[in-house]
Amino acid sequence: MLLRMLDLHRAYPAVPQSPRQRFLASASGGLAELKALLIDVQSPIGPGTGAQIAQMLRAIREAASNFALTPIVRAAAEIETYLLSSQAYGASGALPNALLDSKIEALNQHVADAMAGE
Repeated sequence: MLLRMLDLHRAYPAVPQSPRQRFLASASGGLAELKALLIDVQSPIGPGTGAQIAQMLRAIREAASNFALTPIVRAAAEIETYLLSSQAYGASGALPNALLDSKIEALNQHVADAMAGE
């Protein structure tokens, strides 16, 4: 039993210690889940779903602002603004997943860069 508990402990990475590290880990996980959903769902994103994603990005942007993570703030704000604009959805009323996926990937790279700088 004890060996199994030790194996489980080794299987999970240590919980980040600082609030900044916890935020970065959480943001990275949330963006990875969003990216996986965009890959799994082949249909384009509609304005309602875009507004929900924008809310998530707003939370990331506000927290990143508290930690002075300017590249993350800027990237999240850019995507958030884009998702809330009517031009994002074009005449069809839908946003192609590939376009949003590339923007999310760029944001995730900023998060990864910040994590590497810790």
